[in-house]
Amino acid sequence: MNTVKIKIHRLGMIQESEEIMLNKLMIFSGESGLGKSYLSIICNYVFTVLLDDKRIDSFFIKKGFDFNKLRPNYHVSGTAITFSKSEFEEWLSNDAVVWLGYMIGNKNVNGSISITLPDDVPDVIKMTYDEEMTGLDDNVEVYLKLGLPGLTYRIKDSGGINDESPFAFLFRYYLIKVIFGDFKNLNKCFIFPPSRGPILTENVEPTTGMYVEYKRSIMDLVSAKPDTIEVSERIRGILQKILDGRVSRKDGQYFYTTNNSDTEIPLSASAASIRELAPLEFLIENTDISKSSIMMDEPEAHLHPLKQRMMADIMACLLIGGAHIQITTHSDYFLRRLNELVMQFKIFERLGTDKLDEYKKICDDLELDKELFINPNMVSAYLIKRNDKNSSIVIKQDMIKGVPFSSFHDAINDSLTMRYELEKLL
Repeated sequence: MNTVKIKIHRLGMIQESEEIMLNKLMIFSGESGLGKSYLSIICNYVFTVLLDDKRIDSFFIKKGFDFNKLRPNYHVSGTAITFSKSEFEEWLSNDAVVWLGYMIGNKNVNGSISITLPDDVPDVIKMTYDEEMTGLDDNVEVYLKLGLPGLTYRIKDSGGINDESPFAFLFRYYLIKVIFGDFKNLNKCFIFPPSRGPILTENVEPTTGMYVEYKRSIMDLVSAKPDTIEVSERIRGILQKILDGRVSRKDGQYFYTTNNSDTEIPLSASAASIRELAPLEFLIENTDISKSSIMMDEPEAHLHPLKQRMMADIMACLLIGGAHIQITTHSDYFLRRLNELVMQFKIFERLGTDKLDEYKKICDDLELDKELFINPNMVSAYLIKRNDKNSSIVIKQDMIKGVPFSSFHDAINDSLTMRYELEKLL
């Protein structure tokens, strides 16, 4: 993955940030209300905009690149349009803030950010064209081939075009190719907001963009064809342990069945944790996670500490499966388990392939899955820390020993100090 960089100049309470490097797993922790979700949404936007058939189109409209008007000027071959990388990055940075406003239901959100594309995107982008004629004299068909390095898009003159401009269509897939290595390597983007359970069980018409997109994601998942998806038995097994059962959808309603019973109950009658986790059931069963981006606010919400640890295993499975993940968290149980998986990788790496038997014995002794670990190079963690009463800053965390627990230290210290003082009084 070629790195996309994000710099926050001002965004809600955030007044300063170190450069945020987009990675396979993005973790944002810190106190409530300081901007974790904002950062998660902005990171997720990079994936969303590449799959949206309308947003990037607005950049070309703004530039005056109307394909239908320009097409009569294209003869034989040449340069169709030219624009600068910096122009597009500026548009992208502004549009990301607009997207955030839509997602949180605040069109007046205050923000200034910079998004920088990988170095492999040239400073000047030239989209070329070639005319192509096929058929016999009495039935000649004319095609125009638009081109960017490594990609072409063939448009039939008599066939008309979709709502999306051919310029935008080709450029989107070119960016996917540059960032992810192949234009086929990203095809879905899912958003799982906090308090996601009621959308499945209640007749709720969402108004905030985050929940509108979530509901759309769910309908996309439940209408998918599960027989086309290969599901890892490991991730299915862990999820069933957390759920202690299965979630299904029949005739437009959601049901829950426990592992030790064939009795179905409405999902609305199940525990809050089951309702919150139900979307993951549809995700792993009905989509190719290797080509997906998943934003999940507080994956540990409503879970017992032991199951919060299992949720970290789920995130590791998704990561191993190739997914791009953006999460916010308040759970030290969840982070501790992620760190254990990072340490396990380091043990595996240190022993090397010539000591696999030793590694297997360690895993057997500790009852660890020998294939379930996290490469820390695939993880970027950021702490959102209170700067003063009205602002916060974003600090990149050192992954040498895993995700630090910086945001929990004060709470733990306060708890231990208070307990010590009360025990003295008793």
